[in-house]
Amino acid sequence: MAEKRKAGRPPKGTPQPAKKTRLSAQVKQETPEKELTPQSKPEEDEKPVLLPNKIYDFRPLPTLPELQSNTLDDDFQSIEGSGIIAASLQRTRQKWLSGEFFERYWVKTSGRKDAKPVPEGNPNKSWMKSSGPCTIIIEPMIFDAQFYLSYEPAITSAAQQKNAMQQQQQQQQQHSAPSPYGTPYRPPAHAPFQLQASGHPAPQPGAAGTAAQNGQHAAPPAPAKPSPDPVIQLLASRAATDPTLKDLMKVVATGSATPDQLKNFQTHIDELNAIVAAQNASNNASTANSPAVPTHHQPPGQIQSAPPKPIQHASSPRPRPLVQPVYPAVFEFVNAPGASVDRFRFPQHSIIEPLGNYSILASFLLFKKGKDAADPSLFDAEVEYFEPITVKIDVTPNNVRVLEDIKKSVKPPNEVRTWMEDQMRAKQRAPIRYLPTRLPHKSQLTDADEVIEEPPAAEVKKRPYKKRAEKQEAQSPAPTSAPPPPPPPAPAAEGPPEGLRRNTKRSTRLSNAIAV
Repeated sequence: MAEKRKAGRPPKGTPQPAKKTRLSAQVKQETPEKELTPQSKPEEDEKPVLLPNKIYDFRPLPTLPELQSNTLDDDFQSIEGSGIIAASLQRTRQKWLSGEFFERYWVKTSGRKDAKPVPEGNPNKSWMKSSGPCTIIIEPMIFDAQFYLSYEPAITSAAQQKNAMQQQQQQQQQHSAPSPYGTPYRPPAHAPFQLQASGHPAPQPGAAGTAAQNGQHAAPPAPAKPSPDPVIQLLASRAATDPTLKDLMKVVATGSATPDQLKNFQTHIDELNAIVAAQNASNNASTANSPAVPTHHQPPGQIQSAPPKPIQHASSPRPRPLVQPVYPAVFEFVNAPGASVDRFRFPQHSIIEPLGNYSILASFLLFKKGKDAADPSLFDAEVEYFEPITVKIDVTPNNVRVLEDIKKSVKPPNEVRTWMEDQMRAKQRAPIRYLPTRLPHKSQLTDADEVIEEPPAAEVKKRPYKKRAEKQEAQSPAPTSAPPPPPPPAPAAEGPPEGLRRNTKRSTRLSNAIAV
């Protein structure tokens, strides 16, 4: 068999098949040009931060926008040799101790002539009662502090006025309580019921008319007086046997009660409320356990009258708890060299989280403008920045009162959260900067930046020293004329000879001995 002829070249007129396209080119053709996202232009690189080879006490510490690399060459000093971390801790601790981040509440005054003037509205030191010592931990720093509670008279009087107004309103509500029997009872007007099928005679219309007349002439029941509050009754009965409570009620009614007296009065009210609540609970339980009333089936043809509704006594509103005054918590740093002698107010807008029985976490916000920062060149001068802070407060078992006073001095948590959200929306958070842990051996600063102008030293005014002679001259009046010359010295009188003086002494001794 002859072999088949292989396919040769196609004739010239035959069109050539299309070349196989690549996948990338195919994707480009299928994707429209509008859908292609334009490539973002590379952002301009920030200028590198130039580091000095040492730090200065009167200059801010250098910072970096990112963490410094851990793999640096030998051109950089060691962490200990650079001294950045130690200087940062020392400066930060001093700022906390100076009270720069807290509201200054009380300024300690001095009797010296060159002392600073007392600020207007400086509270009285006698208002502040000690709560106890504690430890404030702002990691990694630890401070010893003493807390106080400031019993401001204005806060006490405002709380007493609110309590007096509240008691007056309750008394007015009790006297003007509406009667539960305002609408008299009217029996329903039923049509005469006739039973034709049973054969009973229908009632006479005269009897129905007589019943209607009796219903019209029936007098409605007299409205009952509203029952007084059981708590007030118990309080009055207790005051009748307790003269101390009676006097306390008079003082509270006049609005001149002290915080301790208000607290004592509130204790009596709480006890009576508990007694009334227990009585109500027992009454409800006895009503629930009572046997059910058996129901009797009514024979057909009789009219079923509605049962009388039980009498409902008007329940007088319970007295509201007395308004407790909220006093500010004040603290001062102790046992710390260089600490401020003033006292500072604990932030009212703080979220308190208890940690066991002897510790709490307090979170609050700090605010500062850019011009007041350690390095103002990194911030906008007039923009106010905020920074969230969390501190831990520890106490000993004998000083738990410190934590209780702090919890009472802050505002409610819901109010604090709302306030914090508003502040964070209105202000800008401070940008985060990082400390370089290692400085170069050779400074990277330019010659212009290396010029360091030390601040002028503070002039210490010395007290003028005067000699004693100058003081006497200044005090004595100036002489009008020249003083007279001093008189010549008197000639010395010649004494007895030596032998005569000895004999005189001996005779004196003998006479004294004979006299004895």
